[in-house]
Amino acid sequence: GSSENGITLDAGLTTRTIRTTYSLSFLAGFREDYFTAENLGFSKYYGAYGRIAHRLAQRFEVGLSGFVERDEYTSDRNDWLWEGRGSLSYQPLRWLIFTLEALHRQDDSNVDGADYKENRGILRITASL
Repeated sequence: GSSENGITLDAGLTTRTIRTTYSLSFLAGFREDYFTAENLGFSKYYGAYGRIAHRLAQRFEVGLSGFVERDEYTSDRNDWLWEGRGSLSYQPLRWLIFTLEALHRQDDSNVDGADYKENRGILRITASL
């Protein structure tokens, strides 16, 4: 097929205080959508991702995260993807964590019928022995 030229970037910054962690990342590059139902082929993408996690108490943590991303496909399709996520974790035992998570994800595409919105709530129980 045809060739594509451009940069690949993966840069991140993380800083911590006693109770809070801040992370910010920037990514750019190429992807191939080959094994999905849409089979969109190659795309250029550019994105920014962020996360804040704050420990409220020894066993409670709250987190906020999100991303915004631009995908440019060879088929003249262009998508803006974004997501916002919030979480609350409780660790009653050293080996047991309960996490409640809510997220909103959205794809705004220039192709009719390719847009979507997703709202999700998740209760995750993690046990590690």
